[in-house]
Order: sequence, then C-alpha cells, then structure tokens
Amino acid sequence: MGAIPIEYTHIKGGVEAAIINLIEGFSKQKNIEIMLVSFSKEIKEYRMINFSEHIKFHFIPFIYPKSELLDFFFNKYKLNKIINEFKPDIIHIQGAAPHLLRFVFFDKQNVIVTQHGIMAVEYKHVIGLKNRLKFLFKTVIEKFYFPRFKNIIFISDYNKKLFPRKPQNEVIIQNPVNAIFLNTKPRSDLNNSIAYVAKISKLKNIKILIEALNILKAKSIIFNVHVVGDFVEKKYKTHVMALISKYDLSKQIKFYGWLNQSQLKPVLFECTYFVLPSKQENVPVSIAESMAMGKVVIASDVGGISEMFQDGVSGLLIDPGNPKLLADKLEYLYANKTKAQEISSNAALEASEKFNSKLIAKKTLDFYNKVLQSNS
Repeated sequence: MGAIPIEYTHIKGGVEAAIINLIEGFSKQKNIEIMLVSFSKEIKEYRMINFSEHIKFHFIPFIYPKSELLDFFFNKYKLNKIINEFKPDIIHIQGAAPHLLRFVFFDKQNVIVTQHGIMAVEYKHVIGLKNRLKFLFKTVIEKFYFPRFKNIIFISDYNKKLFPRKPQNEVIIQNPVNAIFLNTKPRSDLNNSIAYVAKISKLKNIKILIEALNILKAKSIIFNVHVVGDFVEKKYKTHVMALISKYDLSKQIKFYGWLNQSQLKPVLFECTYFVLPSKQENVPVSIAESMAMGKVVIASDVGGISEMFQDGVSGLLIDPGNPKLLADKLEYLYANKTKAQEISSNAALEASEKFNSKLIAKKTLDFYNKVLQSNS
C-alpha cells in the first residue's frame, strides 16, 4: 500500500518514485502476485488498473477529501473488501504516517512498514502554522503508533537508529531507481552545468547553492544550474528570486518546474554535477538517480546521505550551512576534470550495485519470506 498518482507514469520523485520503481522491479520477478492499493483525491469512484500480468493497481477515492484524519479512520470499507478478496500473505505499507491509522484494527503479524520521511526531524524545519500542525500530527503518529508495527524495512541505517525499539523483523533496503537512469551511459565530456532536483523550500536549502554561485562568479568561474521542482511557499520564492536578482544570476539559473522521470532524464544527462544542499534528508531518490547517470553528486552530510556514496570517491559531502565550502568543492572540480571524471565513473558503478530495482525487489521478497517464516 502506498500513495501514487493515477497517471503513475508522471511520477515526480520521492516516495512515489520509490514505490513505482519497486513495482517495476517486482514485474521482473516470477511466481508473485502484487496488488497496490492507493487512496486518491484525484478520483470520485474506485478504479483498477492492470500494470502487468501479475500486478494490479487499486485506486480508492477519499470519502472525506477535505479532512484526511476522518478519511484515515472511516474510509476502510473498500480497503477491507479488497484485502479480504485478495487474501495477501504480506501487507506492505509504504510510509510511516499517518495512513497507518487505516490499519488500527489489523493483525500486524504479516504487516511490513517501510519508513521514508522522518517526521520528528522534518518538523523542526517546517514553516507556517498550518503546515506545522500537519507535521505535528504526523509526528505523533510516528512516535506513538508506528512503533507498534513488528516488521520494518529501513531505507538507511540513519532511520533505523532513530526507531525507538527493536522490531521483530527488520532489514535495511535502500530505495531503487528507475531503469531508465541505470541504463544510460554517462557522458564522457564534462561541462559546468549543475542539476538541482527537489521541492524548492527552506528545508532543501537552494539559497546555499545561489550563494556559492555568487562566490564563484566573483572569481570568473561560471556554473549554470538547472532547477527541477516547484516552490512550496510564495514567501520563500520571493526571497530566492530576490537573491538571484541581487547577485545578477538569472542567466545562470533555469527553472523547469516539476518533471516526471522521463522528462528529468535528458536534463540530468546534460549536466555534469548534481547538488543537493538540504538541511535534512533520509536517502533521496534524486541522488540515486543522479549517481546512476554518472553525475558528480555534491550533497549535505545529513541524514542517510553519507550511506549513499563514498565521500571523495563516488560523491562529495558538504556542510549545508557553508556556501563557501560548496563553492570550494565546485572550484576544485572545475580545475580537476580528471577527479570529476573519476567520481562520475565510480558513482555510476556504485549506483548499478546499490539501486538496481530488480535486485532491490529480490531483497524485499526475501524479507517477505523471512517475515512469513518467523510467523508460521
């Protein structure tokens, strides 16, 4: 179970990408039947889609689209009906809050949860009363209800260490990437183009990248940035655009808005670097996608990012509060193309081993069998 859009080929990233990429990996496996259930505000009537011969998507409309809390508690009839008819051996829930409330009265022996975002940490960076209240509610669910589940897939050692108790069954399995990124040969020529893929918010910290561009510009070192994602808040957008104007960087920064995975691929292909100076992350799919395409990733040393690549070998870590350090890293790579090419090659190789959807689907199935065996 996990939330994805009806037009699932238009996945933009994040948890949605992790879910659909895992489903793609499952489609290569034999002797398994998968049913994905997603609650959706996009539709008013139940809808079923055949993804493949042995994988079906069930989309259930919200009864209370204006009140998610009510829907979590009371919109269970269709879910229960589907589960009772399908009789799954395993129920796998993607995300630790708050749709876990739909499973309050379920037997949790064969229920598995994969935790993606970590609400208690992200709450510290949320802006606005309404958003803070939403995250506070999610944090309460995460802290007091999520630990009741007995079988947990962690996507990093980082979020495993934050879990308040020892689960009955546990495993660390990182998120997979779409095969379209893994099956692309990295470009051999290097340029001064940077990709930035994320929600544009204070948490994702694009301001540090802008500050670094200004530092480099003063040294006549010009980098161009391709920004994929939309602003979350108008106030922050105004602040960012004013900063770009102040430093006269408008010709160096191009905004694309949100792109799906197929649209993102050519943008990444044109870039040599990928920069994500976030203040908080777990293990971003965007980093895995960029590594798969041989991008030189420069990302904050926060959350589980340090588990995704080897610092100085297949990527570079930075302090998210230090624009000069980011500028220094870019300047170093600007002057050392051989090192940049080495990191690019290492990143592509490491990603092919870590983030392959077929291999990750196999690890996930192995964990399903472990849970079943422990409860038999």
